[in-house]
Amino acid sequence: MSEPDLSRYYVVLCRAEEAGNLLVHPTKPLLYMSFFRRGQGVVAYNLATRQIAAQGPTDERMDRLAFDRAASEVLVASPVEGRILRFDAD
Repeated sequence: MSEPDLSRYYVVLCRAEEAGNLLVHPTKPLLYMSFFRRGQGVVAYNLATRQIAAQGPTDERMDRLAFDRAASEVLVASPVEGRILRFDAD
């Protein structure tokens, strides 16, 4: 298998975020970020407008993100507190 040709790709935006986990909304131009080491909270970033669409507080040291399509929620694991936080994805 040959290596992909990445020469036609270019960076359109750089942000100084130290996100630990990323999750893309399945139908909307939203990128969700959680932070494990230096930051706290969950951030929804609109890829179309290149703006932060929403932010929510969380426990420290958030881990994995998952999307629940049935409930339209972003689920965030909190291993330190032993719980899962739920955020409205809309």
